[in-house]
Amino acid sequence: MTRIIRPPVLAAKLISFISRTLENPSLLGDLEEEFHTVARWSGPRAARRRYLAHVALSLPAFIRTLVAWRIVMIRNYFKVALRNIVRHKGYAFLNVAGLALGLAGAILISLWVLDELSFNRFHENADALYRVEFDQDYSGKLFHVGVTPLPLAPALAESIPEIADASRYFRVGEFLARVGDNAFYEDDARIVDPSFLRMFSFPAVEGDPVAALSAPDSIVLAESAARRYFGARGPALGRTVNVNNRRDLVVRGVIRDAPSNSDIRFNVLIPYAYLKSSGAFAESWTSNSISTYVLLRPGVEPSAVAAKIQALVGTHRPVDDVAFSLKALTDIHLRSHVGFEAPGGAGRYVPIFAIAAAVVLLIACINFMNLATARSSRRALEVGLRKVVGARRSQVVGQFFGESVLFAALALVLASGLVAALLPAFNALTGKSIAFTRVLGRSILPALAVLTLLTGFLAGTYPALVLSSFRPGRVLKGLVGAGFRSAAFRKALVVLQFAASAGLIIGTAVVFRQVDFMRAKAPGFDREHVVALQIRGDILKSYGPLKEALVRNPRVLGVTVATEKPSMIGSNSDSADWEGKDPNLSVSVNFIGVDRDFPKATGVPLVAGRDFTEGEPAAEHPEFLVNETLARLIGTEPVIGARFSYGGPQGSVVGVLKDFHFDSLQSKIEPLVLLRGGRDYWRFIMVRLDGGDFAAGMKAVETAWRETVPDYPFQYDFLDQDFNDMYRAERRMGGVLRAFAGFAILIACLGLFGLAAYAAERRTKEIGIRRILGASIPEVVSLLCREFLGLIAVANFIAAPLAYLLMRNWLGRYAYRTGPGPALFAGVLAMSLAVGLITVVFQALRAASANPARSLRYE
Repeated sequence: MTRIIRPPVLAAKLISFISRTLENPSLLGDLEEEFHTVARWSGPRAARRRYLAHVALSLPAFIRTLVAWRIVMIRNYFKVALRNIVRHKGYAFLNVAGLALGLAGAILISLWVLDELSFNRFHENADALYRVEFDQDYSGKLFHVGVTPLPLAPALAESIPEIADASRYFRVGEFLARVGDNAFYEDDARIVDPSFLRMFSFPAVEGDPVAALSAPDSIVLAESAARRYFGARGPALGRTVNVNNRRDLVVRGVIRDAPSNSDIRFNVLIPYAYLKSSGAFAESWTSNSISTYVLLRPGVEPSAVAAKIQALVGTHRPVDDVAFSLKALTDIHLRSHVGFEAPGGAGRYVPIFAIAAAVVLLIACINFMNLATARSSRRALEVGLRKVVGARRSQVVGQFFGESVLFAALALVLASGLVAALLPAFNALTGKSIAFTRVLGRSILPALAVLTLLTGFLAGTYPALVLSSFRPGRVLKGLVGAGFRSAAFRKALVVLQFAASAGLIIGTAVVFRQVDFMRAKAPGFDREHVVALQIRGDILKSYGPLKEALVRNPRVLGVTVATEKPSMIGSNSDSADWEGKDPNLSVSVNFIGVDRDFPKATGVPLVAGRDFTEGEPAAEHPEFLVNETLARLIGTEPVIGARFSYGGPQGSVVGVLKDFHFDSLQSKIEPLVLLRGGRDYWRFIMVRLDGGDFAAGMKAVETAWRETVPDYPFQYDFLDQDFNDMYRAERRMGGVLRAFAGFAILIACLGLFGLAAYAAERRTKEIGIRRILGASIPEVVSLLCREFLGLIAVANFIAAPLAYLLMRNWLGRYAYRTGPGPALFAGVLAMSLAVGLITVVFQALRAASANPARSLRYE
């Protein structure tokens, strides 16, 4: 039979419960029971209405009471948490330090990832800007390029209505800039159309840069270049810069420097009208040499515009094996690529670093869980007493979640300090210029708050659920302790921690091993003793006297001139042809224009034939040098004397060079042809020195330069520096992974230290009995260390195959690579065991050296 309570009585009870809730929150359970009674109440309808009216009058007070109760409850949670922190300082330090290291690592990597994702997004029209690119079919392989014919940009703006604007953009070779008596080498100048500054957001500081780019005698400077040329005093507008001792250009605009997250960077902008007036380039549709950017109108589909570009180019040249496309400006930094390989760019590192940050943070959370569950027996009595006096499980769960969030908040404060201290070193490691103020930005602070809450909840999930499940009766009888399930879970967490750490260490070791392999591998030419002197202005007219002065010196082994250095060859073409070639075969052949003595000047040996003949080359019958890869493609036996052409008259192969690496070891050695000529495009004089007395050889080169080229400062670089630059991204990746592997192992060691201390404390009596019965200190230390070292060994055996599979996949992008051999895995295992032993042995020695009598009186 259902119990019936009249409305006035129930309302009175409700008000009474409300007034007493603040004193005893557990009475809410009784209040809920009364509500359930009302739900079952079957009294008259009028009485029910009167009851609801009484309840409605009481509801605002009840809500206010409930909110106040929640505030009091949360305040009590934090009071208890702070008392536990003060009472157990060592435990609190290990937890906060571990979480702080994890958060600091996650914040640093997040800043790097956000910076990478922000590239080129500062432009007002960023979402509508695209670069014109195309794929060309070379015998079934697509070769991707980002350069286009010179006349394309104005033709696009004129012929395709979906394109609002278009601009050419290409790099000028380094030139000599003179301002009064001062001379500067400028190596960061770009040729652009007037539309360039309408399309891209580079704000003006002085003058009208857009209008300036229409005049052939104008130049536009970035702020830093203006300060370098003219100093900080006075405006740069209207002043004159002499280019290569040939022509004066007037500064008619100054713009702000491109931000660090821009792929389009320059010091100087020169109008295309200047290039056209100088006659340096012919507007040919058959030569791909510049970048073309387009601004699409709103709502336009890029693929449709790409098809129209294809048709437009097809009216000027054959495009049967070419497919044009548009690459979004916002994708260029992360996904741009050139050549046959899959898309590269920084995008391939973003997920790797994000995973590394997540792993480090996960290890920190595991650390927290492990230490909390290890101390569960100490908190069991507290949980039992709370439940006896009326606390529900949800309240106990809230208590432990509150503690973990408090720990995470304290860790965030410490992590912020670590980030501020480590950011300069992190910037140097990654080549970034991220400011700490970005951490305090409006877009970062909310993310940090969310990250802290998630970290707190993640770290506190298992301890809260485990500790809140204890039954008061068993707790008060002392029947709850570190049982088998709890111990097994802690062991699993230790294994997971060290497996993740070992995986990061293995990945770091493989990256550094591959970088060392690439740097140590012989490229096939003398990269250490070849000096490259860049040709600027009218230096080329002094090349003959300079070469004569150099070759007379016995320390100079060879001198030549070329369009590119051996480490910069990258111009591909399918215009190579030879006698007997399959007409359906389309081959990508790299080329370089050189003078005689290229083999002597670079140390690339001739395996067959001879060098170019002395004197001026015969234009009607050119000579070619080919590498072994191209010689195999030609297939004629002997290849010397074979008829060959490369975009011009047919000549003959006079020599075969041994294959050498002119690109990164990511790619296989491709076909290469050396052309005699290209004088208008020669950019480098290369001098090979005897390594016996290198300093004297360099002095001889400098002396000859100053005697024959007195108007230009003596500047040089070495070929090995170019190869080091090729692998800069891999070195940075390895450095970042090494730093985060260090973070991971340090966090794991903090947790291991805490667990070792806990284990030693729990086995205090056992250790005392063993010592009294004759066990030596080394035996006791071995007993305490054995378990943890076994777990570390298991972690390595789990991590090794997973890390091997992941790193083998990463190494697959290199045509020439090393492998993660057994020695590497053995080294990582030995290092992990050594680190674990050092971490545990301190606590073990401390426990083993304690007075046995005091140990027996423990508890």
